[in-house]
Amino acid sequence: TGSDPAQVAHKASVIRRALALHALDPADGIAMLAAVGGFEIGAMAGFILHASRNRLAIMLDGFPCCAAALIARAIDPHALDTAFFGHRSAEKAHGLMLHALHAHPFLDLGMRLGEGTGAALAMGLLDAAVKLYGEMATFSQARVSIGQ
Repeated sequence: TGSDPAQVAHKASVIRRALALHALDPADGIAMLAAVGGFEIGAMAGFILHASRNRLAIMLDGFPCCAAALIARAIDPHALDTAFFGHRSAEKAHGLMLHALHAHPFLDLGMRLGEGTGAALAMGLLDAAVKLYGEMATFSQARVSIGQ
């Protein structure tokens, strides 16, 4: 985010060298985390795994969360069973990650803020959907006639 072309090229070069050095298997989440992950990605992956095992719904948002989600899913294929995806950022790679995760985020607002703004907005949308589902009258309760 906010990187100039030279910075992006340097980051890509560092990632290519790390991947070549470790010859990683994408299905081995622990090895991937150990080789190219940071503490924050490991912490998020652990949080995702713990939430899933305890059947807690979580809202993921942004590039780093998706990196952690990919690691968590490699460790446990059911790790994302309780996850929702809040927002698709404007970063090109984020869309690729969402596709790899088979994720369908609630929002696509072109943001690239990085502080979970998309998740905060999506939480309001999810809360409203749950309230509508739980509190809205059915046609029969509202005495709506269905035309024949």
